[in-house]
Amino acid sequence: MTRAEAAQILTDRDARLTALLDRLTPTQLTAAATIGGGDWSAKDLLGHVAFWEELALAALDGWRTGDLPAPREVDDLNAENQARSAAQALEVVRERAAGAHRRLLASIEAVSDADWEESRTIRERTFTLGQLLGGITAGPAGAFDHVDAHLADLSAYVESAGA
Repeated sequence: MTRAEAAQILTDRDARLTALLDRLTPTQLTAAATIGGGDWSAKDLLGHVAFWEELALAALDGWRTGDLPAPREVDDLNAENQARSAAQALEVVRERAAGAHRRLLASIEAVSDADWEESRTIRERTFTLGQLLGGITAGPAGAFDHVDAHLADLSAYVESAGA
């Protein structure tokens, strides 16, 4: 996948996420147990998306320095972020998500095609920078498509809330 294709997927999914979130009131955004099988609020979902884009940014920094963070269990990472996001005010989570998204897009656009396609072997696995970032932000539909994994749940909640 090219940098432009990756950026387009991230931009499209963020626009869909934002459009749905914008239909909710602050009370609806923070209502507990409304998303993801009843475990998250819409605010929690936004914090979750921000977190995975922040992880992609950390991996990009690690790629540049040659010091990638050690792999960790996804469930552990999500639980730690959930605790962090739950303690943050709605506006803080919104700003965090918007900032992470802007920085990730800018970082992808700033990388050269040669760097994007450069292969490296790290921890006995060989991949390109694009594959690394695409894997971190992946969803069931593919690379850079993590948000899509959550849009159906969010859309169902928005409709049930009459928003």
